[in-house]
Amino acid sequence: MLRRDITYILVFFLLAIAFFPGCGQKPQEQELASITIAFQEWVGHGLFYLAQEEGFCFKSLKPYAPGETL
Repeated sequence: MLRRDITYILVFFLLAIAFFPGCGQKPQEQELASITIAFQEWVGHGLFYLAQEEGFCFKSLKPYAPGETL
C-alpha cells in the first residue's frame, strides 16, 4: 500500500513539473520592420541597365525602361 501511495505522489509531481511551466507569461512579440524587395520583370533587361550605368549608351537616347522597345 505504501508503495502505491509513493507511486501516485511521484506521478503527480512529474505531471506537475511537465505541465506547470506552460502556465507562465508569454513573452511579448517584437514588432518586425517591413522590407520592400524590388526585382526586374525579365533578367535580360539587366544588361541594358548595366550598360546605361557604365556610360555605354548614347547621351541623346532617353533612359531605357522595361516594356519599351529600343
